Amino acid sequence: MHCFHGILVWYYAAGKFFNVAVIFYTFYQDFMRAMRISNPAMRAIADQMERDEVLRWSNSLTRARVTRWGGMISTPDDVLQVNLVHIV
Repeated sequence: MHCFHGILVWYYAAGKFFNVAVIFYTFYQDFMRAMRISNPAMRAIADQMERDEVLRWSNSLTRARVTRWGGMISTPDDVLQVNLVHIV
């Protein structure tokens, strides 16, 4: 029973952390919107910050692996699949 209580405590803490993260992200979005509206110089800074955020996020993603080449082609046929595998 003690282990189950520990799991519940961690689950509760994770939920609280998630709620805080959502509030922070909402505040961040509102802040960026306000910066864009305030003046053109701030708009450029906000746009650069947003590009940097997207770049950081995209660099954190793992590379996808294609395991079935037929799924990559809308109308797969054998010749097209063989050529695609050789190209890639």
